[in-house]
Amino acid sequence: MKKLFIAALIAVTISGFAQDKKRKTDQGEKEKMERFTPEQQNELMLKKMTLELDLSSKQQNEMKGMIAERTAKREAMMKAHKENKTNKRRAFCDEI
Repeated sequence: MKKLFIAALIAVTISGFAQDKKRKTDQGEKEKMERFTPEQQNELMLKKMTLELDLSSKQQNEMKGMIAERTAKREAMMKAHKENKTNKRRAFCDEI
């Protein structure tokens, strides 16, 4: 019984380390991925949508404007969030 318990414990430990290593390599791959400009991201999304939905040129032009608008809103929200976060940190540091 003792040997069975030890074998099970070793198997769980080994599988846990194997999963952790995979996560680390996934994070490393994300860091290596090329960073696209917002314009490149918009273009890529438009191409994907065109292929998946078989958009006409008129529909592509309409979607290009919508995608650009959505990207601008997202960037503004990210900037506001980042500023808010730094302001909270400054306020916290001033309290200390």
